Amino acid sequence: MPCQDREPADTPKVPALEVPALDVPVLLVNVQRVPLGTRDGLIVGLSGELDNNTATLLRQALDPLLTAQDPVHLIVDASRLKLCDSSGLAELINAYHRVQRSGGQVALAGARGMVARLFHRTAMDTIMDTYDSVAEAEAALTCQP
Repeated sequence: MPCQDREPADTPKVPALEVPALDVPVLLVNVQRVPLGTRDGLIVGLSGELDNNTATLLRQALDPLLTAQDPVHLIVDASRLKLCDSSGLAELINAYHRVQRSGGQVALAGARGMVARLFHRTAMDTIMDTYDSVAEAEAALTCQP
């Protein structure tokens, strides 16, 4: 019997697989230059997850800005930061040390939830000034020499 004369065999229907969307960590880094008293200031807005997969994004954003001759004040706006792990914390500490060595000040603003708890449990909130908002941090650093 020729092929075209055959009845199509009933093939079992395979259900479509639903593949869950991959939860890829994303970090958005927004840097804004502002005057803070007699110094330049940088407000670094972090949005998303600052972890082992994304910490290099923060380093890449800050490296060219923290190598300037003039010391700057740095405000880290963590109000939209959902997660921070030890790698992210290490990058923030690195930035803190670089700014401190150049004579600038560092402030953390708007940390909530697990990010605030991480700063508290690691005692970073006793080393780095913390504020409820960027506006409060700006006001405090504007008074710094």
